[in-house]
Amino acid sequence: MMRFDLGMLSRKYRMKIRGVIHVGAHHGQEYPLYRDLGIERLLFFEPLPEAFAVLRERVGPEVELVNKAVGQFNGPARMYVERANQGMSSSVLRPKGHLIEYPGIVFDEQRLAVDMVRLDDYPVEGVFNLMVLDVQGYELEVLKGAERTLCAIDYLVTEVNDAELYEGCALAHDLTAYLTQRGFTLIEETWTTGHWGDALYMRRLRDGSPGADVREAACK
Repeated sequence: MMRFDLGMLSRKYRMKIRGVIHVGAHHGQEYPLYRDLGIERLLFFEPLPEAFAVLRERVGPEVELVNKAVGQFNGPARMYVERANQGMSSSVLRPKGHLIEYPGIVFDEQRLAVDMVRLDDYPVEGVFNLMVLDVQGYELEVLKGAERTLCAIDYLVTEVNDAELYEGCALAHDLTAYLTQRGFTLIEETWTTGHWGDALYMRRLRDGSPGADVREAACK
């Protein structure tokens, strides 16, 4: 669930959000916010069947819903699932520091089979220019499978970690390094006391300042 006040950020940075790709939509907690901001094109990915059933009941027919995980490959994957936090802490990655930080959240030993897709291989059509990632440490794998998709993205809001809450998870500086090479600038971060938070990245203008609607040469 997003910790940022997207409405405030949108006004502060004059963000022109035309459409949202939300990976890890859970129960659609951000849907009312997107609707209030007047964003008409919404594409939500949620792999967990129970969460997807709730999501389908809570959003309008204008939202394109996909019951799949997103990552660097197409095919079957398995997730470590928990229920104490309504599945929000579930991940493709094995929990590690999360077990210490949040001992009340217990993960199933039997991993749940899900389908995974690369964003670059999914027929993303339209005016999507904001990507939101809430995938519990799997953020870099999602981005590696979305190199072409990123070329259309002006704004990225992603969960970040500064400790290995999940085995092998990307840390905040890993994501910043990857995104910097692809024309994005880290604009703001907000952190919890549990070694995770949210970060906002925006595409750089040619003078190095953040802005929208400027594609890097690699995306031409």
